[in-house]
Amino acid sequence: MALSIVTGTPGAGKTLLAKRLAVDAERGAHIPGDLFFGFIPGLIEPTDPQSHAQNESVVRAMTRAATALVAGGYDVYLDAVIGPWFLPVVASELRVLSVPIVYAILRLPLEEALRRAKERDPGFDENILRSLHPQFEDVGPYEKHVIEIHGLTPDEVLKRFHERRRECVLDIEELANAME
Repeated sequence: MALSIVTGTPGAGKTLLAKRLAVDAERGAHIPGDLFFGFIPGLIEPTDPQSHAQNESVVRAMTRAATALVAGGYDVYLDAVIGPWFLPVVASELRVLSVPIVYAILRLPLEEALRRAKERDPGFDENILRSLHPQFEDVGPYEKHVIEIHGLTPDEVLKRFHERRRECVLDIEELANAME
């Protein structure tokens, strides 16, 4: 059993990769993190500076759901925009797990991400992506978790994920202790 957090900007292919990984696993589960925002009728746009407390609650909820499924014996693939700035919240929730936690950041150039997001949803608000993209360009000590996917097909992204998976394991206990 393991938990894999597949993150990156909209258009990076998080959902496609997480679905494929879950289907390929013997006991896989895919959690699309975006669903959790739909639970809030009075949602503040997640990129709005006033949304931080809301976003933290949503990340906590999706992380708890992932924890429950891992505890039930599933390999869980959580796809969500969980940048390094949310890792303290994630770490505090995942300390109870004694399984590998993979944190993979899918990264591609802004124009490619915009093209992909608009192909998927012609009404996509590109300002959301323009505000998030720079935050995934400079991830500091989490650079080792980045998987560059520029120009790759979905099959190539899957292959690259499997090649890099071990490098992307997050030592959650060490991270949680460092943040206390």
